[in-house]
Amino acid sequence: LGKGGYWDDRRHFVENRYRDIPLLSDDFPEKYRGTRIAEGYDIHCNFSTEELVGYLRSWSGYVTYCQRNSIQLYSQQDAIERIQEFLDSHPHYQEKTIAVLFPVTLLLSVKKV
Repeated sequence: LGKGGYWDDRRHFVENRYRDIPLLSDDFPEKYRGTRIAEGYDIHCNFSTEELVGYLRSWSGYVTYCQRNSIQLYSQQDAIERIQEFLDSHPHYQEKTIAVLFPVTLLLSVKKV
């Protein structure tokens, strides 16, 4: 999905944890200073297979991929539908949760005193 131009052009900011966004620029007021906190603030959770499939379906890049390739969601051509069928056919996955990690990055600016 990433190589086909299906994601928004700004997706790279998310992938590199906003490292390319300058906290201070020429148009940013000098009376502020910036701080970047990118490590150690991750959200860890467990998804059921149903929650995982729902999350994958919510990706804008995947929706764009399906639209551009005339793939109807929930059809046999829908890759996520095949993932769902695989998970449903293996009782092992129905009894388990899947660990999911969401990286969190904070960009903070405060007024200098």
